[in-house]
Formats: sequence, structure tokens, C-alpha cells
Amino acid sequence: MTARFIDFDAARSERTKEPLTLRAYGQEFELPGAMSAALFLDVLRMEEERGKDAEVSVKDAVGLLKRVLSDEVLDNLIARPDFDLSDLLELAELVMRAYNQTPEGDSGESPAPNRAARRATK
Repeated sequence: MTARFIDFDAARSERTKEPLTLRAYGQEFELPGAMSAALFLDVLRMEEERGKDAEVSVKDAVGLLKRVLSDEVLDNLIARPDFDLSDLLELAELVMRAYNQTPEGDSGESPAPNRAARRATK
């Protein structure tokens, strides 16, 4: 009798995960090539609790970015005097949108407008 076998390590090593590059203030930062499963599940949980079109709070935006950006990169951005609340919210939205894109391009879903970001710019 032969044992059934799945070689997840081999399958995983065959996938290519090119890093995501973030350009901000003339500098480029390398982000993980894919969203972690834990972060993805947390985003799904937030959507289930609040609805898919709910606004992202500043606390949520910081929490999401802390899980994708290194502490050094996030601290450097936040320390800039010209990096404001609307920039923080927009950066979180752009990062999440980039991770939601399919390899062929856009996922076809556009993120919901964030009223908090619009209010912060007024």
C-alpha cells in the first residue's frame, strides 16, 4: 500500500513572490511579495464585522501598515512633518489595493471611498 503524500514545500517553492516596491518621498522600500495569511484573515474579519464598504479607522490603518512595513520605514514616514493623516490612510489603502491585485493586473474591485481620509484633507 502506498502512502498518500502532498509535498507542500515543493509546491510553495515553485511559486514566485516578487517583492512589492513602495516609493515614497523619493525613496523605495521593499515590502513582502504577498500579504500574510494572518493579515488577510484579519481583513476578512474586519469586513465581516463592519461591512465591506466601511471606513478604515486610523487605528486600523496603522495596524495594517505595521504588519506590512518594517518599524523603521513606518517610523520614518510618520516622523515626516509633511506626512499627515490623509497620507497615512491613503498609504494603507494603496498597500491593500496592491496586495489585492491579481498577477494579471487589477482585481476588478475598487476600494470603497474612505470618508475619514476626505474629511482629514478638508
